[in-house]
Amino acid sequence: MSLLRLVSFGPPATGALQEAISAAKGSDPLQPVTVAVPSNYAGLSLRRRLGASQGGPVNVGFIVFSRVAELLGSPALASAGKRPLTSPVRAEAVRGALAPKASLLSIAPTALVLSALRADDDGQGIIVRLYNIASQPTSGEMRLEEPYDHVDVVNLNEQPLGPAKVEDGTVRLSLKPNEIVTLRFHTSR
Repeated sequence: MSLLRLVSFGPPATGALQEAISAAKGSDPLQPVTVAVPSNYAGLSLRRRLGASQGGPVNVGFIVFSRVAELLGSPALASAGKRPLTSPVRAEAVRGALAPKASLLSIAPTALVLSALRADDDGQGIIVRLYNIASQPTSGEMRLEEPYDHVDVVNLNEQPLGPAKVEDGTVRLSLKPNEIVTLRFHTSR
């Protein structure tokens, strides 16, 4: 059963949804009902609002519109030998479409997370801050595609601590568990 009913935002909408769920269940309170929502947050909010009322949602599922489209379109895609556009497929397509030179920087391994990227205060360089999220020491590398003269390791106040280890344009890093490192790339502009 499909139903479209226009109501005001807030309690009137929640009440209308409760009525629609009750109508869909009929005389069977365990009848499964699926509600399409615009986001997971909207589904969570609705689930909580309905749960706070008497006779809350029993056997009521909340799924986002994109998942509804995926479920409805999957049989046609499968019969044509195609896959649905899931998050991993979308991410792989984006990675494949971006050439290495289209990126501003590259960081490896994934335990090293970019936490800041900005121009320095005098406008003559780029500040890059990395955080080792691993609970063990991590060696890695970072490459900035923007031309630069040299790289310094700096403290959190961005005062120089010494030169960074650079080989063939790639900064080599060794970070302790949960360590933060800040680099200042002196650009060639």
